Amino acid sequence: IELAKNKVIAPQKEKTSFPNTTVIEQQPLVLNEPADRSIFENSTIHLKGSAAKDSLIVVQSPIKDLIVSNKQEKFDLEFPLALGENSIKIVVYPKEKQFRPQEKFIKIYFIDSEL
Repeated sequence: IELAKNKVIAPQKEKTSFPNTTVIEQQPLVLNEPADRSIFENSTIHLKGSAAKDSLIVVQSPIKDLIVSNKQEKFDLEFPLALGENSIKIVVYPKEKQFRPQEKFIKIYFIDSEL
């Protein structure tokens, strides 16, 4: 009988609903040209690909560092090569701070045809 007389003091759980949240996806760094481990006879190459709009693109190698603001999604950058093996690092820093930078590493070989 006493169990039937007891009252619940704690409030009942209400369903919590979250406001409509939008998920923003980061556009991945895509390097179309050149392919990794390519061999070239020219001392310059074109790095072609796509990255997030308004991001900062940093290209590093032992002989040159290049920093470019990407105004469009597609990019085409001319980059010099040293004789022999060239290790090139491409990093994209997105405008939105909640995303992490994206990196790609490629090795390109420049072999002079006159040697």
